[in-house]
This record gives sequence, structure tokens and C-alpha cells, in this order.
Amino acid sequence: MKYSLILLSVIFLSGCSKTENKSVQKNELPPQNIALVIDRSISMYSIDFKPNRSGAVLNVLKKVISSKKDNQAFSIVVFAGNSYLICPLTKNKQELLTALDKTAKQITHIGPLKFGTSFSHALLNALYSLKGHKGQNSILFFSDGNTTIDSYPINIPIDEAVTNNIPINSIVITPKDFAISPTTMDLNYKMGFEKVKAIPVDTVKAKQIPAKTGGIFKIFYTQKDFDQFDLKNIIDHTNYQLPAKKNPSQTDPKKLIMIYSEIEKKNDSIAKLYQ
Repeated sequence: MKYSLILLSVIFLSGCSKTENKSVQKNELPPQNIALVIDRSISMYSIDFKPNRSGAVLNVLKKVISSKKDNQAFSIVVFAGNSYLICPLTKNKQELLTALDKTAKQITHIGPLKFGTSFSHALLNALYSLKGHKGQNSILFFSDGNTTIDSYPINIPIDEAVTNNIPINSIVITPKDFAISPTTMDLNYKMGFEKVKAIPVDTVKAKQIPAKTGGIFKIFYTQKDFDQFDLKNIIDHTNYQLPAKKNPSQTDPKKLIMIYSEIEKKNDSIAKLYQ
């Protein structure tokens, strides 16, 4: 009888242990891998947002990184006429915050990025940073809404995102009526600013990338609206199960390999400038 009671106790405790393990497994969050893409082109130095458009984005992202969840990893891509993976995918909060500081101090209007704005190069670099990483992958893309250079056809990153079920969330910040934009630059590369009529954003075109990839689109016309919005809402409400709109065209795999190789070389060449 004594031994029977001991045996029953062992079985009961074992059952409890298994139940607890199952409960822990159920509550475990899946990995979230998010590529942050930040526009550093000349228009993002406009001071209609404070300290400027790009600086306003960086300040918001610092809050997001500082309060990130344990299951979240981020990479950081900065872009103008081309792009640079300034921080590969990592969960390390301090590495990410350091990369944001480097973005503000080292990625400026005089280099090392090419002049202009290329969405396709930036998005392909973001996709490159997520390659081989399992989990819920997505891209959070910040710009003031207009692209000027097609480094690659925009359908290539869209097709790649759709194929790999990677939603691209797009955030646009731009004034609606008037902008305070850089219009001059002296020999010391100091910019002069003027109040000018804002360049209208083609919202139909701007919505195409998130719409085709199952992402979310938001546009902010004022500093107040941007500051009050909780960016974590977009991260938390990204629907990884939402079927993206299939694009009939498919990129040749050999061409993709060549493109990623070009992007990797560009990342390496810029990284060497800071070694």
C-alpha cells in the first residue's frame, strides 16, 4: 500500500510537470524579425518635423527598440540613392540603439550614400537582412513618400516579399501644404532652408507596396500626429496570415542571386569606411 501511494504521487507529479511544460510552450511567442528601413535622402533633412524628418523617425524608433519584446529581432537599413545595412538582424538592444546613433552621425547628406532616393535598393537590402531567418518576418519602411531612382525594378522586391510571405509596412511623414526644405548648400556643406510648397505624395502609388505584400500603410502630415501614434500598434497588428496579392511576374533566381551579391558588396564597401 505504501509503495502504491508513492507510485501514484510520482505519476501525479509527472503529469503536472508535463501540463506545465505544455502551458509554457503555448505561451511562448514566435520569433519576430523586423527590418527597419530609414530614408536618409536630402528631403528627409527638411525641418518641418523636429529635429528634421529623418530625426523624427529615429526618435520614434529609439522608443520602439528600448521597449522591444524578447522575441523581437531587428535589422536596420538606411538609404538614399542606394542603401546600407548598418545593423544586421539582432535581438541586442544596445547594438540597435548604437546603430541608430550611427545613422544620425555617420549617414549624412554628404555621404556615404548616393544622392537620390531608391526604394527598390532599400527594400532588397531589407529582404537580404532577413534571408535565412525563420519566424514572422516583416519590413517597416519609413520615407517622405517619393522615390527618384529605380536601382532595380520595384516589382523585384515586391515579388520576393510576396514569395516569402513578408509584409511590407509603409510609414510616410510629410507636410500637406508647405515644407521647410533644404534649398542651398555652402562650401562647408551647411544647408540653407526655405519655406516651399510641399511636394504632394501620390498616395495611390505609395499604397501599392504594402497593398501587394499584405502590409499596412500610414501617412502623417504633422509632427503631433506622428508623435502621438504608437508605432508598436503596427508591429503588433501585422497580419502574417493575411494573403498577399499575388503578382504574376516572377524574378529569375539567378538574377536575384546577382542582385543580392551586388548589395552585399555595397554593404561591405560602406562598412570599410568606418573600420
